[in-house]
Amino acid sequence: MEENNSLKVIIFSTQHGGHGILAIEKLLSSGFFIDNLYVVTENNAKNEMLINFLKLYQIKYQCYEKTAFDFAEIVKKLNGVDIIVSVVNRIIIKSDWTKLCTLGAMNLHPGLLPFYKGFFSIPWAIVNNEEYAGWSYHYITDEIDGGNIILADKVKIAANDNSFTLHFKVHLDAINHISNAIELLKQKIKGRKQKEEGNYYKVLPNEGYLDLSWSDEKIRLYDKAFFFPPFFYSLIKQNDQDIIVNDIEMLLNNIDTEREREEILLIILEYFFLAWAKKTAFIRTVGY
Repeated sequence: MEENNSLKVIIFSTQHGGHGILAIEKLLSSGFFIDNLYVVTENNAKNEMLINFLKLYQIKYQCYEKTAFDFAEIVKKLNGVDIIVSVVNRIIIKSDWTKLCTLGAMNLHPGLLPFYKGFFSIPWAIVNNEEYAGWSYHYITDEIDGGNIILADKVKIAANDNSFTLHFKVHLDAINHISNAIELLKQKIKGRKQKEEGNYYKVLPNEGYLDLSWSDEKIRLYDKAFFFPPFFYSLIKQNDQDIIVNDIEMLLNNIDTEREREEILLIILEYFFLAWAKKTAFIRTVGY
């Protein structure tokens, strides 16, 4: 615990500020000295909670602006840096920055690498009907989500999970292990190489739209993958307009009603066709 007092850590966190807060609290509870933490975030509504937290506890921070950001200057202010930690962060961390760290730079990715890379790994795990999602701490390299894996674990996907619930389950579990990942960094382990190429999921499945020709089971599965309020919900296209699906069961009931109508119509058409065919055969038989 005492060894962590002297470690200087720069945390990049620009999405869902609450996760950044949890990561900082976990580091502080593990003995990291508050004056040795520095946070890089963005000045927007998503991070308002994080910025207020940093102000309250007088933790040094900077709001990222691409044209004015000078990482070397931050390192100079801290009189050196040991570790970069990226938690729910969209800023591309350059290799020039990681080289300034004495112990290395790591990213928390909410997916089991190398099979689930990219921003939308959690919705795709649901759509692919996986039994488990998971998280991976990996070294930051020039290849996005491609560095050696430092620490990873699986998270069970429950039957009632959707992207929203699973997002928080995965991140909470991962952040609870952030100190373990840093301990491995301190040991300067090389990490596990990602031998398989895996998949990179940068967009939502079917771009967030339900297809009403799918089976009920598939529609329900995709609806769970698309549920992440207030940022995205299931959509259907109607008259070139995007309609948000608020009640999937009501939608499915309406679809089933339409399907029943179509089936009845097909039965009626088939009946009349057979009747016409029989009549035609009868006319031909008697020679009309």
